[in-house]
Amino acid sequence: MNKLELLEDTNQMLDELTSDLIEFGMTKEFWAFCTFENGEKWYTNYDFILDEEPIERNEMLKGEHLDRLPAWKIYDRLEEQKKRLMAELS
Repeated sequence: MNKLELLEDTNQMLDELTSDLIEFGMTKEFWAFCTFENGEKWYTNYDFILDEEPIERNEMLKGEHLDRLPAWKIYDRLEEQKKRLMAELS
């Protein structure tokens, strides 16, 4: 996993999620895509939960898992991820 790319993706997800928080509220639930590397959980994407269009395995990267979380929790976890990445890259 390229940590610099993940940091860029994390910043982009935080920007997008900020807009979604404003539009849909803090308790709106989303699918959070995550992977594990060296015992650490990394969030790689998030998406709307649509019952009529469930996430399919072919839409996920190898080894990716889904967590169903409210927007505020995804935001908090992305902020923490950003801090961890910045510490590792400095």
